[in-house]
Amino acid sequence: MSEALQQTLPRYFAAAEERQKLFRAWQDFFTRYDVLLCPVTPTVVFPHDTASAEMSAQFDRRLMVDGVSTPYMDNLTWPGLITVANLPATVVPTRRLVGGLPAGVQIVSPYLADRTTLKFAQLLEQ
Repeated sequence: MSEALQQTLPRYFAAAEERQKLFRAWQDFFTRYDVLLCPVTPTVVFPHDTASAEMSAQFDRRLMVDGVSTPYMDNLTWPGLITVANLPATVVPTRRLVGGLPAGVQIVSPYLADRTTLKFAQLLEQ
């Protein structure tokens, strides 16, 4: 996190350009598809941890995934890919259990098409 706070202006502009490339790639994707269905996170529910109220604690936290110690922040892979491109998303439960734990799916639509994800979620519910 401290690295982001010390970012130089050229690095910021380079990152902004990469974000625009991602945005344009999603625009192209959504010329062919109305929505994208993808995981919310790579894991299902994990234990709630109240040991530290500090936001920075999440950078040190690790979860066991298939027997492998994995950084907690890896859970932001799918939502991060979507939000960095300013895409709307709606999360709905799948009514399925994975290892006895509830799972969900993320519905993603084109930029500014928030109502599309909501309508798709409504149709799923019906």
